[in-house]
Amino acid sequence: MKRHSVILCVLVALLGCTGDSHTRENESRAREDDSRAREDDSRTWKPVWKQANPLSVTRQGLAAVEVNGVIYAMGGAIGTNFLKSTEYARIQSDGSLGPWKPGPPMNEARGYFDAEYQDGYIYVIGGGNGPSGQVLLRTVERSRIREDGTLSPWVTETQAMVMPRRCSKTVLIDGTIYAIGGFSGDMLNSVEHTKILAGGGTDEWFEEPERLTVMRYISGVKSVDGIVYVAGSHDQLGGASLRDVEWSKVLDEAGFGKWQKTSPMVVERYGQGLAVHGGRLYAVGGLNGPEFLDSIEAAPIKPGGGLGPWRMYESKLASRRAMMAMLTYEDWVYSIGGAGTNLVEYATFNEDGEIGSWLTPEEAAAIEKRRAQIRAQAQFPLGGRVAKTMHAAPYVYILVQPQGRQAEWVAGPTGDYKVGDLVRYGRGAIMSDFYSKQLGIHFDNVRFIHEIRKEE
Repeated sequence: MKRHSVILCVLVALLGCTGDSHTRENESRAREDDSRAREDDSRTWKPVWKQANPLSVTRQGLAAVEVNGVIYAMGGAIGTNFLKSTEYARIQSDGSLGPWKPGPPMNEARGYFDAEYQDGYIYVIGGGNGPSGQVLLRTVERSRIREDGTLSPWVTETQAMVMPRRCSKTVLIDGTIYAIGGFSGDMLNSVEHTKILAGGGTDEWFEEPERLTVMRYISGVKSVDGIVYVAGSHDQLGGASLRDVEWSKVLDEAGFGKWQKTSPMVVERYGQGLAVHGGRLYAVGGLNGPEFLDSIEAAPIKPGGGLGPWRMYESKLASRRAMMAMLTYEDWVYSIGGAGTNLVEYATFNEDGEIGSWLTPEEAAAIEKRRAQIRAQAQFPLGGRVAKTMHAAPYVYILVQPQGRQAEWVAGPTGDYKVGDLVRYGRGAIMSDFYSKQLGIHFDNVRFIHEIRKEE
């Protein structure tokens, strides 16, 4: 069973609903931290996230794991440029991160994939690369973590997945890796698995007979004690987001039993981060159709499977983001990279399960100033003239011709845009090799954005 949280692209596990000792220790530490903070009159609880040292480069659709207090970040994309590079940073005693250091490159560039850790090895699974991300990967690579925390050169496994899977999420349960959903030329509702061999490496992959209740693409995934939750998705038909959540449990060597739906999220999301703490499942950020989110919601995890009702939390990320890596370490939670950013945010949990930070007035003022700067920078840096429009609710697809640059397709909330209009928009998230079933059109690249401003 893995204690190490992973990104990208998401499912949720059960920690703490059975009252295990590790969770009780974490909750006890949270109460102690709350008590110490209240004793310091200069510090107050704020529902805000702090900034940690940023990644060396922007990483959208990266994978990340935490091992022995070190965060390892692998791959991802800068726009349509897929990355081989890796880097790592050590978690400090106050939850902040030390400097990011370069690791060895993977053998293949890959983005929109996932990673797992067991017995000294990190495994990266699937993803995509190439022009517009059209090369869909079945391959698996592994790297050994040395005693000093550095990584050995990556080795490509001889056993590949049954199907290539981009934007699939994985979980590790009792020495078996499960790859769930994703995209393989079309959206998938299938699951396949492989066993990790003694001494490292993966065995043959097998596709499971049980299917998810819906196609799942860029979903959230988490697992504990053999129970797995899959939350949200990019909708197969309309391109919007889903708030559906389903769960299942590993029954035997054939894999999962029947998948069943549970309480849906309040907000429709895909590309969100998921975290588990104190018997709750948290959904953070993501996309709601074309809108990037900074909101957070959580649901209590029921013993034996299923979720109670979700509720919105006051805490918000410092910046709207999606397709980031999210993981927890002790009582800290980290949001790493994502669409158009190399920023890393972190926060902690108080005794009521709220996410935030204990801050002095000076720290609170500095964070609010930084948040204002991020919001200003993220507004509308790009723009051009409308060359063509196509409507497919809830989106409008606009071919924008920037001055001095190649035309690009952007997708945003439906509005009244005409050829010749001057529009401005944010950097958003570029989706490669995207097919709109409503329009019946394949796009090499589409930039999804949450707001389009028409200039007068």
